[in-house]
Amino acid sequence: MAEKKPKGNKAEGFREEIKLGVSDEYSKLRETRSLELKKNLNIRLSRMEGQMKGVRQMVENDRYYVDLVVQGISLNSAMKSFCRIVMEEHLRDDVASRLQAGEADESLDEFAQMLQKVMN
Repeated sequence: MAEKKPKGNKAEGFREEIKLGVSDEYSKLRETRSLELKKNLNIRLSRMEGQMKGVRQMVENDRYYVDLVVQGISLNSAMKSFCRIVMEEHLRDDVASRLQAGEADESLDEFAQMLQKVMN
């Protein structure tokens, strides 16, 4: 019997939604990140996972609505910080490289679209 696949990947959907326009070949070349950056991002993700588990427990324990909102705001802030770091690295590494390669328009359009999504 064939295995059912999930109906899409949210990350892929996000990438398609903002129409980044980056070739797969270029993406593969730029996907390596420093060990320090990976460590930093993974630490942040682990903290957010812990916070999310805490919020889930708060829901199960019928905590006061305001407490839930405060924790939600905290999670939102943590995710924005995560996105800011990824975008800074993208700007310093990928966008800078593409500008030097003469691909300025495409690179800046991609960054502007990504920035708009993050700010909404």
